[in-house]
Amino acid sequence: MNSHGRQLPYQHVSSASGPMLLINSLDEFVPITGVARLSQRLTQVKVPVETISLTGSRHGKAYFDEVKANILLFLQRYLTKE
Repeated sequence: MNSHGRQLPYQHVSSASGPMLLINSLDEFVPITGVARLSQRLTQVKVPVETISLTGSRHGKAYFDEVKANILLFLQRYLTKE
């Protein structure tokens, strides 16, 4: 739990969690340490995870064009019906 008594995202991870693509800027308001912790936890429970760390402090739409191809490949990899 954090200092406000709330659970952090990595504390909700289980082997039933779905594959995750984590994209974050290195100097964003969402600390990169949280992304690293979430990625580590997903790996521990053998959930596929891909992490992209970008320079700067951009968020969401600000870096979408740069990562759009990565997002599409990730979705193709994990949402393709067999």
